[in-house]
Amino acid sequence: MDKDKIIQCITDFIKGGDESNLEKLDKVLHTAYRNVQSGFFAEKGLFIIDKKKYLSLIEANTFGGIPRSMEIISLDINGDIASAKTKLESETMTFHSLITLIKNNGSWYIMGNYPHFEYKN
Repeated sequence: MDKDKIIQCITDFIKGGDESNLEKLDKVLHTAYRNVQSGFFAEKGLFIIDKKKYLSLIEANTFGGIPRSMEIISLDINGDIASAKTKLESETMTFHSLITLIKNNGSWYIMGNYPHFEYKN
């Protein structure tokens, strides 16, 4: 049962980004959500982005707005904590992400996203 709820939460997170759906994202992102990535498009360095900033980047179309296929490579569930390795593909990019989740009051939330992306040739 938890596995299905976790997969649905991950799917809503990914599709919420693809559709720039702030309401869908707000429902699945934990208040302490963090997106941690090495590089920010052309900028180098480590970037730690909180929920508020992440949603503003979606709203500004800096992130998201492009449909991607999604494959869950692995899913580990340990009580109220889960992690998934995913592969997402758009026409121009491939993303490999580690997504962490927590269960709170019976619902699953995305706690963190750790993406690495590369441009296709």
